[in-house]
Parts: sequence; C-alpha cells; structure tokens
Amino acid sequence: MTSAFLKMAVSALFIIGMAGDLYAEPPATLTAYAKFSNNQVQLKWLIPKYSDANSYTIYRGSKGEPGRLLATLTPVSDDALTAMGFDKDYREFIHPYKDVKTLDDSIMVAKTAKQVDAFRILRLMQDNRFAKHLGQYFVDTDVKPGMTYHYRIELLNNDKTIARASIDVATKETSGSTVMWVQAQDTEKGVTLNWENSAEFSFYHLYRKLDGEKEHTRLTKQPIYVAPSSSVETRYLYQDTALKEGQRAHYYVRKVDQFGDEGKASYQVSGEIKVDRKPARVTNIFVKNSDRKISLRWKKGENILGYNIYRSLNHKTGFKKINSDPVKEEAYFDHDFSTGKSYYYIVTAVNMHGESTPSDAMLAYARDVTPPDAPTALTFSVTPGTAHLKWQGVATPDLLGYRVYMSMDRQAESWAMITKKEVAEPSYLHERAKTLSRHNYYYRVTAVDKAFNESAPSNIIEVKLPDVTKPEQPVVDQFHVYPGKILIQWSQIALYDFSHYNIYRKTGAALTKLNDVPLKVLLYTDAKPDLGLNEYVVTSVDQSGNESDRKVSLAVHAHDGEPATVSGLSVKPVTKGVELSFVCGDEDYTGFEVYRSSGSDKKYHNISGFRKGTRFVDTRVVHKQVYFYMIKAFDRSGNVRESRSVKIKY
Repeated sequence: MTSAFLKMAVSALFIIGMAGDLYAEPPATLTAYAKFSNNQVQLKWLIPKYSDANSYTIYRGSKGEPGRLLATLTPVSDDALTAMGFDKDYREFIHPYKDVKTLDDSIMVAKTAKQVDAFRILRLMQDNRFAKHLGQYFVDTDVKPGMTYHYRIELLNNDKTIARASIDVATKETSGSTVMWVQAQDTEKGVTLNWENSAEFSFYHLYRKLDGEKEHTRLTKQPIYVAPSSSVETRYLYQDTALKEGQRAHYYVRKVDQFGDEGKASYQVSGEIKVDRKPARVTNIFVKNSDRKISLRWKKGENILGYNIYRSLNHKTGFKKINSDPVKEEAYFDHDFSTGKSYYYIVTAVNMHGESTPSDAMLAYARDVTPPDAPTALTFSVTPGTAHLKWQGVATPDLLGYRVYMSMDRQAESWAMITKKEVAEPSYLHERAKTLSRHNYYYRVTAVDKAFNESAPSNIIEVKLPDVTKPEQPVVDQFHVYPGKILIQWSQIALYDFSHYNIYRKTGAALTKLNDVPLKVLLYTDAKPDLGLNEYVVTSVDQSGNESDRKVSLAVHAHDGEPATVSGLSVKPVTKGVELSFVCGDEDYTGFEVYRSSGSDKKYHNISGFRKGTRFVDTRVVHKQVYFYMIKAFDRSGNVRESRSVKIKY
C-alpha cells in the first residue's frame, strides 16, 4: 500500500484525532442506512470486512417475504476505474489486493489493512460516488410518496451469503437533524468549540461570521468526523486559531448525514481571542534540595520585570511570599527552613500589567543530605578464618552506624556490603571459611547518619587469611627394588602454592624423615632400607608450611644383596645313588638346586628342582660313570650363591 494512498485517505475527511479512535475496527455486522429525498430512496451499508470477492444483492418487498431482487452490485473493476480517469491511489482504495504478487506485498497490505478499512468506512459515509464504486450504494427511483418499503441487503463472498441487514423506509420528506447545543470558549490562542455529538458515525460542518460580515461562511472544507465516544468532557472538538487579537466571531454547526446532506443550523455562539497582557504562567520549574538550601530554577519568560516566590506547608493553601523584592534571575535559593519538613513552592512572573497566574506547586522535602566524615585509620588482624577490622570512629551526633565493604579488586567500581545493617561500634569481625586463604581481600568502611547519608570510604586495607588447609597427599604409583636399595616414585600434586615433598619410613609406630632437604622431584632412592618389609609415607607441603596427611602409602620388601654362604660340599656313593651334602647357616637361606654334568658334554643340568634343607640323593646314576656336581643356594631376597664343582665316579 503506497504512502500516497494513505495520504489520500486522510485528505478524504477532515478528522479530529482527539475526538475518537481513527483506527477503530470495522462494524461487526452488516449495518444499513436509508434516506428518502427527491422522490427516491438512497441506500448505503457498512460491511464486517472488505474483500475483492464481495458482492451485494438488494431486495424490496414486505416484511416476512423474500421480496423482489432490485440489483446485484459489485465493486467497479480496476480497468473501468482506470478508463474513468481515476489514479492508482483511488483505485487501490477499491481494490487493495489487486497488485499483491509477492510475500512482501502481502505483508505490507496486512500491516495497513486496519487503517485502510477505517479510512474506507469514513469516506464511504460521505462520498456517494466512492460508495457506488465500492458497490455499497444504491438508489431506488421506482418509489411512490406516502409508502413504506422494506429493503433487505445481503453480503455475498464468493456467492455465499455471509451477512444481511433489513431496513424499512417511509417515503415522506423529513427535515435534517439539528445540533441541539454548541459551546464556545475564549482562549489566548483562539476560540474552542464543543457541541452535541450523536451515538453513531457523526460528521459536521462548521460555519463562521466575523463582526462586520453579513453572511456565515463554511470553515471546514471536509466534514469534521467525531467518534461516538466523544462528549462534552472532551477538551474541545474544534479550535479556531485564525482570529486576530480583539476580533470577534459568531459560529453555528450543521450535522452532515451518511449521504452528505446537511441538517439544520444550530443556534449561534460567539467568541474571541482572550487578551491578557499579564505575563505567561511560569513553567518548567526544577527543584533541588539539601539540608542547607532549597534551589528553585525555571524557564525564562518574555517581557518579565521579576518573579515572586511563595511557600507553604500545604500544597493548596497557606502560600506566603518569601522574597522581599522581585527576583531578577530565573533562580531562587531558600535558606530559611527546617529539615525534616515538606515545603511547597509556587512562582509567579511580574510585568507592568500585573502578576501571572501561579505556577504548579512544587514539592521540596528539606531532608539532611550532608554525609558525615569518613572513618579513618582502618587496620586489621587475622586468625584462621577471621579478619578482625578496627578503625577510628566518627564524632557525629546523629550517627546511625558503619557499613563494611569488601572486594577482591582494589580498583573495583562496586564493593559488596558485608554487614546486614549498620554496626554501632568501630570494629567488625568478619568470619570466613578457613579454606578461603588463597586470595587477597580488600576492605573499606563508611559512616552513615540517621538520614541515611553515607560518607566517603575510609582507607583501603589488604587482608590475606592464614593458610591452614592441608594440601593433598601424593599417590605413590611406582617403586623398584634393587639389591641394597629401593627407588620410590609418586604423582605430582597440582597446588598453586606448592613448596616441596617429604618422604618418611615407618619404624613401628614412629615415622623417620628420610630427606634432609626439601624434595622438588617426584622420586627418592632409599639407599639404606631395612631388610624385609619397609613402609614408606610421602607427603606434600605448601608455601605456608601446611603438610598433607601421613597415611602409609607403600609397603615393600628390601633385598639384602648378599647371597647365602655355602661350604663343605661333599659327595659320596650310597646304596641308591650319590649323596650330596653341604653347610649353610644364613638366617635368610631358603633352599637350593642341584646341577649335574656327565663330564662328556660339560653341560650342567638341574636335576633336583628347588629343595629345602642341605642334603640330596641322586638316584639316577650309572655304575662306572664319572659325574660333576654343583649347587645353587637361594635366600629370601632372591640372591643366588653357586658352590664349587665336585667330581665322583660311581
């Protein structure tokens, strides 16, 4: 829908926006209007919703009878309107959907449909030619005076009746209606007019005659539309601003019916521009208050000699002038008042013709807005989980207390208030979790008086809580046992303030620290382990000296590294074979294996498997064969001792 199209709609009728809603919804049902004049009946109707597919049938007959079809009407085609010379904007009023080809076109029509329907109704009610082109106007010339005719109008959409209306028309001449009352009021900007408004679509023409003129002339080029909701309570329906100062005018109003015909003139009212040479009323007053002064400022007027200031404790009465001489500037400062009270001020302007009407009463509450002095000498002491703050108090009679603020950023714009309400004494114990020792915290304090004025902040202090949190204990994940030593390895601890590791060996219930210097690496070699079972504990230590738990994390046996001692190996023939015996007195001796060689291949073979004790009989021997024997002795640490080789002939 083009902007020119909407402009044409607006220009079709002169509409007073303040008199009603221009964009009202179309009627919910088919509404018919009829009029007998000049020996013919005119019919016009409003429809629920406009569509290019609409058509209308008009019947005439008696009530309760189908009646005779007088006409079937449709909107005049776009081509026919073009041939008649109507421009595109006018044609789009009749066929708004004709050029809809794209989605953007559809969206644009949908957006403007409500406004266009409203404009279409308003123009249809006043422009019979436009109504005829829409197919919503019919003239019945085949009528006789003194009769009553019954008309039925049906709205069809795609040949389906969707709404209808009936109306009876008596064919007798009637005079047009008259506006019963009109009011005129003089103002400085012109004469404002109000008049009776009916409870339906209402249109009016306004006529004016100046002093010295003989005839009234029509002021309105197009009828004034006034919505049914307008009433005498409306400020005005029309304002004549064309008058000159001192010029008097006389007005009457004529109602315009739905077919464009005027009714009788209302009675005449008169008015003129109100002449008042006193200063204009002072506006735009700005009030600012503190406990020391109340400031008033306002917009400068024209041709002003000065201003007067009035004050009262009541916003309606009791105002007294508080300036002795006219105030020359557009500002006034009141110092003579009591805090805790509400004052109302009005300002008037003065010129050589007198004093203006009072301004609006402006409220100023004279409250205390001066903050107390800031606290000083803020200090602190800490224990695990607490920060004890102290400061120099403020000597203020109306002191309410102190507010304590905290932030994690010294330069932060906003600080968190950590006191639920103001504290009375100049000290505060801030209790925190003992684990919150990683970061630095910043504190500051303000003073607050009983008017809730808050001072500037005190000095800022930086607080760090003592670190008493144990770090995590490392996990020992590898170890290696070597003869005479044990290598231990553990996982790294992710700790922001890590210092070092310690390693302990458990002896009974006691722990013996093995490292002489702090361990920064993840392994340690115990070069002097105890023989047998050794229990080790690894701990981590942070920079505050907190050490992790000392739970046993590793148990491992140590090797002694020294094989068992074997001596006195002897062999002798016995009845069932060859007997071997030897001597081994070591406490950790566990057993032996016997190896034999026949002497031919010089290769020794294990012929016994693992045996305990110190004696063995070889029963698998052959007479007159030479054999060589040796043994291997084992201890608990896995050390092996080979004996010397001995020879025997069986």
